[in-house]
Amino acid sequence: MRKFFIKFKDRLTSSYWFFPSTLFFMALVGALITLNLDFNHKKEIGNFLKNVFFLKELSLSTVRTYLGTLVGAVITVVGVVFSLTILTVSTASSQFGPRILNNFMRDRGNQVTLGVYTSTFVYASTILICLYEDPELAFVPYLSIFVSYLLALSCIGFLIYYIHHIPNSLRIESIVYKIATQTIDMIDKKFPEEEKLKNMDVLDSPKKVEEYKELESNLSFETYSNNVGYVQAIDLEGITSWAKDEDIQLCLNLRPGDFSNGRVVLAITSVELSNKQRQELNDFYAYGEGRTLPQNLMYLFSQLIEVAVRALSPGINDPITAMSCIDWMEAALMKMIDKDTKYSVIRDENSVARVSIRPLCTEEIFEHLNKGLSQYVATSYSTSMHWMSSLNRMHLAAKSSGQRKAIEHCARVLYSSCRDTVSVQSELHKMHRAFQAFNVLGVEHKSGTTNPIQ
Repeated sequence: MRKFFIKFKDRLTSSYWFFPSTLFFMALVGALITLNLDFNHKKEIGNFLKNVFFLKELSLSTVRTYLGTLVGAVITVVGVVFSLTILTVSTASSQFGPRILNNFMRDRGNQVTLGVYTSTFVYASTILICLYEDPELAFVPYLSIFVSYLLALSCIGFLIYYIHHIPNSLRIESIVYKIATQTIDMIDKKFPEEEKLKNMDVLDSPKKVEEYKELESNLSFETYSNNVGYVQAIDLEGITSWAKDEDIQLCLNLRPGDFSNGRVVLAITSVELSNKQRQELNDFYAYGEGRTLPQNLMYLFSQLIEVAVRALSPGINDPITAMSCIDWMEAALMKMIDKDTKYSVIRDENSVARVSIRPLCTEEIFEHLNKGLSQYVATSYSTSMHWMSSLNRMHLAAKSSGQRKAIEHCARVLYSSCRDTVSVQSELHKMHRAFQAFNVLGVEHKSGTTNPIQ
């Protein structure tokens, strides 16, 4: 059930219907409540509001005119807000990439603004149609009118906020900052959560590595995924409990963000699973049509790469934006360097190793950056120097030989690509000196000679 909760929560937070619909029903219920209070406590509420808030005596015709005007004005502004939202989403998708669209769909400011306007329309409309025509039953709903007045004021406030928010959300600095902070926050939350998960061991010592190898030696039966799509969520606690009940040890092969074609290895187990057990194990995975944020850190790095690559395209040619993306990627990678883990083992209540998982490690992220970024960064000298400097700083901060080798490989590929694209000798010489700091050997020049400092 937890996997469905994670997936459902992600769908709700990235939709434009949830908050407006919630506020819609709250407004409908609120209108019925205030009307009921007005009907049962006419004099008390009327006298209180007139004495405290200096409301004057109102006639039913005045109330109808006010509510009718409010309903008409609000529904007009709703159309404008909706149009601006669609325009923003369309602009973001075409200019910054389709994967960035998900961040705009998650924008809570847009969702709440739409919700406030639709709820005000529903509230005022409900009050308007519930006013009595019969002179014997007619009364002025002072509380309902006062609440509608407060909602109208909130609409003005949200309109001012929205007019500022829309252009600000389209600023490239805001987009990059939002993605980067999400990345850093996920790194801070994801690794402590995994380390603090009940009975989880992070393999940070030779003894624990030996225990992992012993567990791995007991695994020999492959279990295949019978679902097609991207892995969006995994219920690790559920898998651990299930493995204990079935007395099984297993190593998970798929991670959030991986694609299953229906025949990929899902896990390697200590015993051959029955058809029922295979289905039960598959049920702990949630699949979907695309990669999502909740458990997929690589997806956020891919978004930063996409913004940087688009900024370096010939049609845009904006190296400043690309360098900004590199700065924020460096900040996130520095976090990863400190929190890096390669493998983890989850134990049951009896301290029996049940599940081994493979958390995302720094080396994989650098390999991902190398494939998606280096060849495009090499087309811009200033961006190449900026990326090389970032790699140099991260190389100095690296905690393991694996991290250093991954960074050196990125630097080697970048330098090699720059020699094919940079034509100015002075620029190439500066790039060479920046690369010299890594003391990496083995990159050959086009002429066939080997640079001794590479």
